[in-house]
Amino acid sequence: MRWIRGKPKGEPPAPKVDALVMEADGTVGLLLGHDPSRSLGYLQERVAAYVGFARDGQMVREYPDTEGHPVKIVLIVVNEPSGDLANYVRGVTPRLKTYGVDLVVKVTPA
Repeated sequence: MRWIRGKPKGEPPAPKVDALVMEADGTVGLLLGHDPSRSLGYLQERVAAYVGFARDGQMVREYPDTEGHPVKIVLIVVNEPSGDLANYVRGVTPRLKTYGVDLVVKVTPA
């Protein structure tokens, strides 16, 4: 995996995506850290922004090496999703695929 963009510490404004990586298989991973203290609506807005970043051409303009590569959003959580979050992930994943974006959940305990 090759890091392309990381979230700078103490540097406003926050980037549109937390981090962007090119995985060994050529997939572009857009890393999205989920803060469980934030609302589900906030997460939905962030996912929409990530899809826009990938699909509106901004990602390729900023990172030309990503052109033509498959894209996935990697939702990073500290616990396995349950309740409303699990329902959201189950519901949004097939819809994102229609935009050519996959969604995977990565559990990374604190």
